[in-house]
Amino acid sequence: MPVLRSYLSGSLLILLLWGPTQSQDGPSSALFTPTKPSARPLRSFLNRGIWPGYINYGKHIFETAPVSALSYELYDRMGYHIFRGYPLIRWTETRSDSMGLQVSNVMRKVYFFRFFGSLVVSQDTYRGWKVGLILGDNIRTTLTPLTLQLPRWQGIRIDGESPRHGFTLLFTRGSAGRFSTLHHQREWSPVLFYGGRWYSKTTETVTLGATFLNQHQVDVESGRGSFLHGTLPYQMEVPERIYVRITSDAPLDGTVAGAYEVKLKLYARKDGKRVTLTSYPTVGPGAKYEPSLVPSISGRRVGDRWEAKGGESIEFTFDIPDVDVVERAVFEARVSGDYRISVRQVHRFLNTSGKFPAWEERSWPSPSNPKRYYGSPNYPLDFKPSEDIPYYTVARAPGNPGLGEVRRVRFEYGIPVGQSSLGMDLKVESEEVLARGEIVYNLREARFPFANDSLGIMGKLSQEGSWAYYLGVVKPLNIGLLNVELGGELFRMDPDYGGGYDSRRGGMVFFTDRGGSKGADAVTQEFPLVADNDDGDIWADDTLNDEGRFQRAYPYRYSGGDAYSGVYPGLDMDGDNSPDTDRDRNGVPDWTQPFLLYNSDPADFVYGLDFNNNGYVDFRENDDHPDYPIRRDQRGFHAYVALLRPLPWLERASVGGYYVREIAGWGRAKAVYALMQAAWFPHRSLDLELKDDFKYVMDTIRDDVYEFSVGPNDSMNIASPLYPPPRDPLTMKKSLVNTSFLRIDYRPLRSLRFMTHFVHFINRQYAYTDPCGVTQEDDLFTKLSLVSRAEYTFSWSRFRLWAGAKYMLRREERRSARGPTSFISFFAPIVKVSFEFMPDCTFQWGVSGFGRLPMRFVDHVDRDNSYRERTMVFLINARTDKYLGLFPVNISFGLQLHSIDYDSEEGLKDSDTFG
Repeated sequence: MPVLRSYLSGSLLILLLWGPTQSQDGPSSALFTPTKPSARPLRSFLNRGIWPGYINYGKHIFETAPVSALSYELYDRMGYHIFRGYPLIRWTETRSDSMGLQVSNVMRKVYFFRFFGSLVVSQDTYRGWKVGLILGDNIRTTLTPLTLQLPRWQGIRIDGESPRHGFTLLFTRGSAGRFSTLHHQREWSPVLFYGGRWYSKTTETVTLGATFLNQHQVDVESGRGSFLHGTLPYQMEVPERIYVRITSDAPLDGTVAGAYEVKLKLYARKDGKRVTLTSYPTVGPGAKYEPSLVPSISGRRVGDRWEAKGGESIEFTFDIPDVDVVERAVFEARVSGDYRISVRQVHRFLNTSGKFPAWEERSWPSPSNPKRYYGSPNYPLDFKPSEDIPYYTVARAPGNPGLGEVRRVRFEYGIPVGQSSLGMDLKVESEEVLARGEIVYNLREARFPFANDSLGIMGKLSQEGSWAYYLGVVKPLNIGLLNVELGGELFRMDPDYGGGYDSRRGGMVFFTDRGGSKGADAVTQEFPLVADNDDGDIWADDTLNDEGRFQRAYPYRYSGGDAYSGVYPGLDMDGDNSPDTDRDRNGVPDWTQPFLLYNSDPADFVYGLDFNNNGYVDFRENDDHPDYPIRRDQRGFHAYVALLRPLPWLERASVGGYYVREIAGWGRAKAVYALMQAAWFPHRSLDLELKDDFKYVMDTIRDDVYEFSVGPNDSMNIASPLYPPPRDPLTMKKSLVNTSFLRIDYRPLRSLRFMTHFVHFINRQYAYTDPCGVTQEDDLFTKLSLVSRAEYTFSWSRFRLWAGAKYMLRREERRSARGPTSFISFFAPIVKVSFEFMPDCTFQWGVSGFGRLPMRFVDHVDRDNSYRERTMVFLINARTDKYLGLFPVNISFGLQLHSIDYDSEEGLKDSDTFG
């Protein structure tokens, strides 16, 4: 028998078995799997059996003793008997140079899903260490902010912790919904992921950590695998054509890209000899000019170069000559302007899934296939689903260089096969200083797309590296009687960090022609490592489950739906998992509904900091970026000094500044600011709060966020690559901005309360022209929001009266418009009466707007939108919290009268309703 030379790329066997036993005294488990010998001794001759005796179940408790028909005796890899049971999960990865011995196999039995809820947890302690092993799906997993953050990680997790040290180990295959998964299916091109983190508390105040992650693709039929480096997805043929496309790196901002030439150098074998072929007539030593490599060019010619702006492109097409072997390809482009260089290829693939093997033309990256969409076509998982012919980005121009600045860009051609990340992190917590930082080096790998084990050839491995780091420090000081706080941040994240330029979620974009159930589908997908989960729930934002819905008739609205689905960021301050602006989840904004309107305000009536200057308060932003602590393609710093309670009524006053610069993009942001937060209690019944932030800012970095909307005609609130967020209008390219907030809470009596808050916003815009030539005009924009409430409560015995009134006003004005651009006001009186005529049963009566005092909405710009509304409700309400000892039950029965009258003379929207 020949000796096998094996390559182990994560040879890992996980065998989880369940074999509970049951004694005669009573069951210890719902499932009885006997461990007695499976056969009895030979019986005596002519013995027809043993009578078990009379059993009376009135005396003896009936005990179920089911035996699983699928159970059998189980042994470990050492040959030791474990028990009689059945496997739950088995995962095996084996690499060998002999055909048929390569394995990437995951087996998951139905018992794992049904009996264990797709999760098995084992915990133990040993000599001061607490150790846990978790195997399952949907495990919230975070290692460090710059490496791994997923709310639904799937695989094996091993944790250990002692008083001074701790570690985490992770193993998985693929990702949910991708061509490689941790499910029971045969895979030819699995994507493996492993890694972990070690941390040590070196002193009482200092904690150091180290993190390593590896994500790589494997060809299970190749003996050339590695535990660190990825391979091509299968034995690929040399590409027939390679396309190099040059476009504007910021097409929507008007930047222009220029191209003069693109040269190709091939390292090949022809007639058994190594040759270097080039597309350029002037060749160097050891190279040979190959006329067939001269590219065909399409695009817009301007003088001695080609140019592209907006949706235009310049495309160089290279036909690869017929040679025996190509091991490496190197491109050199002479470009100018704000360029983006992308590549794709066409190659041959032998499809053996049909009755007869046939050669087909395939491409990389492969186009998106709607048949692979899971749950909804709004949430595709394929690479660049909005593009019919996707390209893979290999280079971008730094900043926004002019067309006169010519650069030579050289890059190795290859298909991504893996990446590794190595990081260190630091945390200091003491009375003298608080600090937290992390630095990570990300190394990405690609191979030229040709592999042939019989020739002993694997395409040239090329590597590209990038960095990400951040450091934040806070230093408290006591200067005389003043408590001072000094703070600073330093950060950077390269534009190709974590999977390359085209990575959306920090993972590599892998490709195979052997995906799908038959192993013949062309698939290109990212395997994410950092989710976009701004609402912090158990679902990533770009999944169908997180979308939520009011009801089945409105499938694309945000609130409602899955009980474990989160709510738009910042709109669930009470933590009841329902939007604060639509608590009854009927798709109608609460601030427009009778009775519910009292405690609900529109989203733009709230105060908050807007450090990224996009017009939305930061704590309510829902973007489409991975949840790194800093944005990719940015570097910068931030520093501030703050006084803590310098006066009894002044809680905090601070001044600071920051500078942020995009690395590949052209945007810049810089600001100096002052913040103040104060609170007064001049009387025990009066509470005053004041917040104010003032800043001088110049910001041309786009921070796009989704707009949350509720209403019968609202647009889809979907975070999907098919529906990017609206573009940041960049209203603070050069501005002096002030935002003020005042809250007054007055309670002269226990039963009487008055509340008012103001938000006033001023944006003094100065004339400015950005690097793309877009001009901001000199202008002044102001917005005033006001909400006032009053309520009175009276209780006597089983009788309760509540009366309230609410007034809202919002006015937006732009100096250049010569008048308000938006001006609305709203007033609503409310009265509610209840009487408990028997325990847990009440009569309820209420009005929201009545007689000559209706609910009144006025649109001062367009009076046709104004209306008067009256609602009266009478109810008999009964409730119990002890139905079956478990459930609350509430029954309401009653009458409702409702009328609404619009100021519009047409009267088409007026209605009177009795229900």
